[in-house]
Amino acid sequence: MLSRRDVIKALGLTAVASSSPGLALAAADTDSRFVLVVLRGAVDGLALAPAYHDDRYRDVRGELALGKPGTDDGVLELDGFFGLHPSLPTLHELYGANEALLVHAVASPYRERSHFDGQDVLESGATAVGLARDGWLNRALSPLAGTPAIALAQNTPLVLRGDNATTSWAPSRLPDADEDTIGRLQRLYAEDEFFATRLEQALKSQEIAMGMGASGRRGNEAQQFGELMTSAARFLVAEDGPRIAVLEFGGWDTHANQGAVAGQLANRLAALDRGLANLRDGLGKA
Repeated sequence: MLSRRDVIKALGLTAVASSSPGLALAAADTDSRFVLVVLRGAVDGLALAPAYHDDRYRDVRGELALGKPGTDDGVLELDGFFGLHPSLPTLHELYGANEALLVHAVASPYRERSHFDGQDVLESGATAVGLARDGWLNRALSPLAGTPAIALAQNTPLVLRGDNATTSWAPSRLPDADEDTIGRLQRLYAEDEFFATRLEQALKSQEIAMGMGASGRRGNEAQQFGELMTSAARFLVAEDGPRIAVLEFGGWDTHANQGAVAGQLANRLAALDRGLANLRDGLGKA
Protein backbone atom coordinates (compact mmCIF):
# COMPACT_ATOMS: atom_id res chain seq x y z
CA MET A 1 0.00 0.00 0.00
CA LEU A 2 1.38 3.39 -0.99
CA SER A 3 1.68 6.05 1.67
CA ARG A 4 1.12 9.75 0.96
CA ARG A 5 4.87 10.18 1.26
CA ASP A 6 5.44 7.53 -1.43
CA VAL A 7 2.99 9.29 -3.74
CA ILE A 8 4.70 12.65 -3.28
CA LYS A 9 8.09 11.05 -3.95
CA ALA A 10 6.72 9.33 -7.06
CA LEU A 11 5.59 12.68 -8.40
CA GLY A 12 9.20 13.83 -8.30
CA LEU A 13 8.69 16.46 -5.64
CA THR A 14 11.56 17.58 -3.46
CA ALA A 15 9.73 19.64 -0.84
CA VAL A 16 9.74 22.14 1.86
CA ALA A 17 9.27 25.85 1.93
CA SER A 18 11.73 27.82 3.92
CA SER A 19 11.25 30.39 6.64
CA SER A 20 15.00 30.69 6.85
CA PRO A 21 17.15 32.86 4.60
CA GLY A 22 17.22 31.89 0.94
CA LEU A 23 14.98 29.71 -1.19
CA ALA A 24 17.67 27.55 -2.83
CA LEU A 25 16.47 24.26 -4.27
CA ALA A 26 18.00 20.91 -3.50
CA ALA A 27 18.90 18.55 -6.33
CA ALA A 28 15.96 16.41 -7.45
CA ASP A 29 15.50 13.50 -9.83
CA THR A 30 12.84 15.53 -11.64
CA ASP A 31 11.63 19.10 -11.61
CA SER A 32 7.93 18.30 -11.27
CA ARG A 33 5.39 20.60 -9.62
CA PHE A 34 2.49 19.76 -7.31
CA VAL A 35 -0.55 22.04 -6.98
CA LEU A 36 -3.44 21.36 -4.58
CA VAL A 37 -6.67 23.36 -4.95
CA VAL A 38 -9.17 23.02 -2.11
CA LEU A 39 -12.77 23.77 -3.15
CA ARG A 40 -14.22 25.05 0.13
CA GLY A 41 -17.81 24.06 0.90
CA ALA A 42 -17.89 20.76 -1.01
CA VAL A 43 -18.41 20.89 -4.77
CA ASP A 44 -21.36 18.86 -6.07
CA GLY A 45 -19.55 15.94 -7.68
CA LEU A 46 -22.61 14.77 -9.63
CA ALA A 47 -22.81 18.20 -11.25
CA LEU A 48 -19.09 18.42 -11.99
CA ALA A 49 -18.89 14.88 -13.43
CA PRO A 50 -22.46 13.52 -13.82
CA ALA A 51 -23.10 9.83 -14.38
CA TYR A 52 -25.46 10.76 -17.21
CA HIS A 53 -25.74 7.17 -18.55
CA ASP A 54 -26.94 5.72 -15.25
CA ASP A 55 -30.58 4.60 -15.56
CA ARG A 56 -31.56 6.45 -12.38
CA TYR A 57 -29.58 9.63 -13.00
CA ARG A 58 -32.49 11.78 -14.21
CA ASP A 59 -34.92 10.50 -11.59
CA VAL A 60 -32.49 11.19 -8.76
CA ARG A 61 -31.22 14.57 -10.00
CA GLY A 62 -34.53 15.98 -11.16
CA GLU A 63 -34.20 19.59 -12.34
CA LEU A 64 -30.46 19.46 -11.69
CA ALA A 65 -29.96 16.76 -14.36
CA LEU A 66 -27.86 17.74 -17.36
CA GLY A 67 -28.42 16.72 -20.97
CA LYS A 68 -26.64 13.89 -22.78
CA PRO A 69 -23.55 14.65 -24.87
CA GLY A 70 -24.39 16.18 -28.21
CA THR A 71 -27.64 17.78 -27.01
CA ASP A 72 -28.17 21.47 -26.34
CA ASP A 73 -26.35 22.28 -23.10
CA GLY A 74 -25.41 18.60 -22.72
CA VAL A 75 -22.45 17.29 -20.76
CA LEU A 76 -19.00 16.94 -22.29
CA GLU A 77 -18.34 13.26 -23.03
CA LEU A 78 -15.76 11.39 -20.99
CA ASP A 79 -16.14 7.62 -21.23
CA GLY A 80 -19.68 6.75 -22.29
CA PHE A 81 -20.96 6.78 -18.70
CA PHE A 82 -19.61 9.92 -17.04
CA GLY A 83 -19.48 13.38 -18.53
CA LEU A 84 -18.22 16.81 -17.51
CA HIS A 85 -20.29 19.90 -16.81
CA PRO A 86 -20.30 22.05 -19.98
CA SER A 87 -18.62 24.87 -18.02
CA LEU A 88 -15.38 22.83 -17.92
CA PRO A 89 -14.00 22.86 -21.49
CA THR A 90 -10.35 23.18 -20.42
CA LEU A 91 -10.57 20.21 -18.07
CA HIS A 92 -12.31 18.26 -20.85
CA GLU A 93 -9.50 19.13 -23.25
CA LEU A 94 -6.88 18.02 -20.74
CA TYR A 95 -8.74 14.76 -20.15
CA GLY A 96 -8.87 14.07 -23.89
CA ALA A 97 -5.12 14.67 -24.12
CA ASN A 98 -4.44 12.24 -21.23
CA GLU A 99 -3.28 15.17 -19.10
CA ALA A 100 -6.10 14.98 -16.55
CA LEU A 101 -7.74 12.16 -14.62
CA LEU A 102 -11.01 12.28 -12.70
CA VAL A 103 -11.23 10.09 -9.61
CA HIS A 104 -14.90 10.08 -8.63
CA ALA A 105 -16.66 9.34 -5.31
CA VAL A 106 -13.56 9.16 -3.12
CA ALA A 107 -14.10 10.16 0.50
CA SER A 108 -12.46 10.43 3.90
CA PRO A 109 -13.78 8.30 6.80
CA TYR A 110 -15.88 11.25 8.02
CA ARG A 111 -19.65 10.57 7.77
CA GLU A 112 -21.28 13.40 9.73
CA ARG A 113 -22.79 16.60 8.32
CA SER A 114 -20.42 19.41 9.30
CA HIS A 115 -18.50 20.88 6.37
CA PHE A 116 -15.94 22.30 8.79
CA ASP A 117 -15.25 18.95 10.43
CA GLY A 118 -15.21 17.23 7.05
CA GLN A 119 -12.59 19.67 5.77
CA ASP A 120 -10.57 19.18 8.96
CA VAL A 121 -10.33 15.43 8.31
CA LEU A 122 -9.65 15.98 4.61
CA GLU A 123 -6.71 18.28 5.32
CA SER A 124 -5.26 16.67 8.43
CA GLY A 125 -5.35 13.20 6.89
CA ALA A 126 -6.52 11.80 10.23
CA THR A 127 -9.30 9.26 10.67
CA ALA A 128 -11.45 11.53 12.84
CA VAL A 129 -11.89 15.18 13.75
CA GLY A 130 -9.25 16.67 16.05
CA LEU A 131 -6.77 13.79 15.95
CA ALA A 132 -4.12 15.87 14.19
CA ARG A 133 -3.46 19.60 14.17
CA ASP A 134 -1.07 19.54 11.24
CA GLY A 135 -1.72 18.73 7.60
CA TRP A 136 -0.87 15.62 5.60
CA LEU A 137 0.97 17.63 2.94
CA ASN A 138 3.16 19.35 5.53
CA ARG A 139 4.03 15.98 7.07
CA ALA A 140 4.87 14.61 3.62
CA LEU A 141 7.50 17.31 3.23
CA SER A 142 9.67 15.99 6.08
CA PRO A 143 12.11 13.84 4.07
CA LEU A 144 12.16 16.13 1.06
CA ALA A 145 14.27 19.06 2.23
CA GLY A 146 15.16 21.84 -0.17
CA THR A 147 12.18 22.92 -2.23
CA PRO A 148 9.84 25.53 -0.79
CA ALA A 149 6.08 25.10 -0.62
CA ILE A 150 3.74 28.08 -0.79
CA ALA A 151 0.13 28.76 0.17
CA LEU A 152 -1.50 31.37 -2.04
CA ALA A 153 -3.96 32.44 0.62
CA GLN A 154 -4.39 34.99 3.39
CA ASN A 155 -3.96 32.20 5.94
CA THR A 156 -2.06 28.95 5.42
CA PRO A 157 -4.61 26.12 5.04
CA LEU A 158 -4.47 23.28 7.56
CA VAL A 159 -3.20 20.84 4.93
CA LEU A 160 0.07 22.81 4.74
CA ARG A 161 0.46 23.66 8.44
CA GLY A 162 2.92 21.81 10.65
CA ASP A 163 6.50 21.56 11.79
CA ASN A 164 7.93 21.94 8.28
CA ALA A 165 8.19 25.62 7.43
CA THR A 166 6.23 27.00 4.48
CA THR A 167 5.67 30.41 2.97
CA SER A 168 2.57 32.22 1.75
CA TRP A 169 1.46 35.04 -0.51
CA ALA A 170 -1.86 36.67 -1.33
CA PRO A 171 -2.93 39.95 -2.94
CA SER A 172 -2.90 42.70 -0.36
CA ARG A 173 -6.06 44.38 0.87
CA LEU A 174 -3.99 47.53 1.44
CA PRO A 175 -2.39 50.00 -0.98
CA ASP A 176 1.15 49.11 -2.04
CA ALA A 177 3.91 50.55 0.12
CA ASP A 178 6.13 53.04 -1.70
CA GLU A 179 9.90 52.56 -2.07
CA ASP A 180 10.67 55.04 0.70
CA THR A 181 8.55 53.08 3.21
CA ILE A 182 10.14 49.79 2.18
CA GLY A 183 13.61 51.31 2.50
CA ARG A 184 12.82 52.57 6.00
CA LEU A 185 11.60 49.09 7.02
CA GLN A 186 14.74 47.48 5.62
CA ARG A 187 16.91 49.82 7.64
CA LEU A 188 14.76 49.34 10.74
CA TYR A 189 15.03 45.54 10.52
CA ALA A 190 18.65 45.42 9.38
CA GLU A 191 19.94 44.23 12.77
CA ASP A 192 17.05 41.82 13.40
CA GLU A 193 17.60 38.57 11.49
CA PHE A 194 14.04 37.30 12.05
CA PHE A 195 12.21 40.35 10.68
CA ALA A 196 14.84 41.20 8.06
CA THR A 197 14.58 37.69 6.60
CA ARG A 198 10.81 37.74 6.47
CA LEU A 199 10.69 41.19 4.92
CA GLU A 200 13.08 40.11 2.18
CA GLN A 201 11.05 36.95 1.57
CA ALA A 202 7.87 39.02 1.31
CA LEU A 203 9.49 41.40 -1.16
CA LYS A 204 10.85 38.49 -3.18
CA SER A 205 7.43 36.83 -3.28
CA GLN A 206 5.78 40.08 -4.34
CA GLU A 207 8.36 40.55 -7.09
CA ILE A 208 7.70 37.05 -8.47
CA ALA A 209 3.92 37.40 -8.29
CA MET A 210 3.72 40.89 -9.74
CA GLY A 211 6.66 40.75 -12.12
CA MET A 212 4.59 39.74 -15.12
CA GLY A 213 1.68 42.07 -14.65
CA ALA A 214 -0.50 40.63 -11.91
CA SER A 215 -2.83 43.36 -10.76
CA GLY A 216 -2.92 42.34 -7.10
CA ARG A 217 -6.45 43.74 -6.90
CA ARG A 218 -9.00 41.89 -4.83
CA GLY A 219 -11.99 41.40 -7.11
CA ASN A 220 -14.76 38.91 -6.42
CA GLU A 221 -13.64 35.45 -5.37
CA ALA A 222 -14.06 33.89 -8.81
CA GLN A 223 -11.97 36.62 -10.48
CA GLN A 224 -9.37 36.45 -7.76
CA PHE A 225 -9.02 32.68 -8.15
CA GLY A 226 -8.04 33.05 -11.80
CA GLU A 227 -5.39 35.62 -10.87
CA LEU A 228 -4.11 33.43 -8.04
CA MET A 229 -3.68 30.50 -10.44
CA THR A 230 -1.69 32.78 -12.75
CA SER A 231 0.42 33.88 -9.78
CA ALA A 232 0.88 30.25 -8.72
CA ALA A 233 2.35 29.47 -12.13
CA ARG A 234 4.76 32.41 -11.80
CA PHE A 235 5.99 31.14 -8.46
CA LEU A 236 6.35 27.58 -9.74
CA VAL A 237 8.36 28.47 -12.85
CA ALA A 238 10.73 30.83 -11.02
CA GLU A 239 14.22 29.36 -10.93
CA ASP A 240 14.49 29.67 -7.16
CA GLY A 241 10.76 29.54 -6.47
CA PRO A 242 8.60 26.87 -4.84
CA ARG A 243 7.66 23.57 -6.44
CA ILE A 244 4.53 22.95 -4.36
CA ALA A 245 1.53 25.29 -4.15
CA VAL A 246 -1.77 25.18 -2.26
CA LEU A 247 -4.75 27.36 -3.18
CA GLU A 248 -8.31 27.70 -1.93
CA PHE A 249 -11.51 28.53 -3.80
CA GLY A 250 -14.57 29.00 -1.60
CA GLY A 251 -18.31 29.23 -2.07
CA TRP A 252 -19.08 25.67 -3.24
CA ASP A 253 -21.86 25.08 -0.71
CA THR A 254 -24.48 25.59 -3.43
CA HIS A 255 -27.36 23.42 -2.22
CA ALA A 256 -29.69 26.44 -2.45
CA ASN A 257 -30.43 27.86 -5.95
CA GLN A 258 -27.54 25.92 -7.40
CA GLY A 259 -28.76 25.81 -10.99
CA ALA A 260 -27.90 23.23 -13.63
CA VAL A 261 -26.39 24.36 -16.95
CA ALA A 262 -26.54 27.96 -15.75
CA GLY A 263 -26.52 29.47 -12.28
CA GLN A 264 -24.13 30.03 -9.39
CA LEU A 265 -22.51 26.57 -9.58
CA ALA A 266 -22.01 26.81 -13.35
CA ASN A 267 -20.38 30.22 -12.87
CA ARG A 268 -17.99 28.81 -10.26
CA LEU A 269 -17.13 25.82 -12.42
CA ALA A 270 -16.36 28.21 -15.29
CA ALA A 271 -14.05 30.20 -12.99
CA LEU A 272 -12.34 26.97 -11.89
CA ASP A 273 -11.86 26.00 -15.53
CA ARG A 274 -10.36 29.40 -16.40
CA GLY A 275 -8.04 29.07 -13.42
CA LEU A 276 -6.85 25.66 -14.64
CA ALA A 277 -6.22 27.19 -18.05
CA ASN A 278 -4.25 30.03 -16.46
CA LEU A 279 -2.15 27.51 -14.52
CA ARG A 280 -1.49 25.39 -17.62
CA ASP A 281 -0.58 28.36 -19.77
CA GLY A 282 1.57 29.94 -17.06
CA LEU A 283 3.52 26.76 -16.37
CA GLY A 284 4.37 26.29 -20.04
CA LYS A 285 7.12 23.69 -20.40
CA ALA A 286 7.36 23.34 -16.64
